[in-house]
Amino acid sequence: MIAPELPAQGVVLDVGSNLGYYGLRATAASPRLSCVSLESDEDIALRQSEILRKNGATRICLIKGRLNAASATEWADSCDHFAGLLLLSVVHWVDDPASVTASLATIAVCVVVALPSAHAGPPGAPAPSARWRPPPSGPSEDARRPPRP
Repeated sequence: MIAPELPAQGVVLDVGSNLGYYGLRATAASPRLSCVSLESDEDIALRQSEILRKNGATRICLIKGRLNAASATEWADSCDHFAGLLLLSVVHWVDDPASVTASLATIAVCVVVALPSAHAGPPGAPAPSARWRPPPSGPSEDARRPPRP
């Protein structure tokens, strides 16, 4: 369903990658595509690591970590760019969905966002944030970030 939205080459950042399904599918479909797979849940990251190993996934880099508004801004300020960004039903888990999305959108050519249902989220958490807004339009496909001073 999202395959037509993904680039054919470059590096995709998959935030909240769960078991790595989209990274596995994307890299299998496009031999010139790699994936940075970011998962915050330690148990799920361990399971994903095993799945990646069993599938011989050599173009997926799994990082166990969590993004928040401050770390997304730091990453956007220090990273060149990603060909694609996947935020699939994860924006309600971050402290400031609009800020995280906007920061990461500045370093991605293609941004795919899937919003969770109103019932998703940790127990006792409010429904997905009403503050979330679509990210500003990202750079063109040929655009590159200017060099940092």
